[in-house]
Amino acid sequence: METKTIALDREAYDLLSSQKRKGESFSDVVKRLGHRRRPITDLAGLWKDLDEAEFAKIRQMNPGFIRHVIKAGTYTEQGIADDVHTFQSPTILIASSKTPADAIYKVTKAIVEGRADFVHVSKVMQGVTAKDMAQDYGLPFHPGAVKYYKEIGAVK
Repeated sequence: METKTIALDREAYDLLSSQKRKGESFSDVVKRLGHRRRPITDLAGLWKDLDEAEFAKIRQMNPGFIRHVIKAGTYTEQGIADDVHTFQSPTILIASSKTPADAIYKVTKAIVEGRADFVHVSKVMQGVTAKDMAQDYGLPFHPGAVKYYKEIGAVK
């Protein structure tokens, strides 16, 4: 096997040395760390068969996690054709209770009515409905948001 000599400054040496496992050569460390990164799409569907007990353990880390299905076709460019079963921490908009109801009403209306434009930012927004956006995740809704959601029938 051919070898090459390289020079490392002390900081780089210490960093590499800190990653070294018992019995590993520095060449082994470099190869292990150099091949460690995987594309995020390799993780798609990783939790597909996650049973309720396992999901409950994950929710202990973050009670805000919910099950989520990314619709088939979202990641076709990455070679994933099927639904991706996963979990997420939903994106929510938080407003101060001191913010006037009419301001939050207008913001909520603009977001809900403009949601089709979010697809240009993230494909997973395709098909998101006003009812999806009005899901209750255990936090109180601002009165302005409730007013708009009631008007459109997204909440009772």
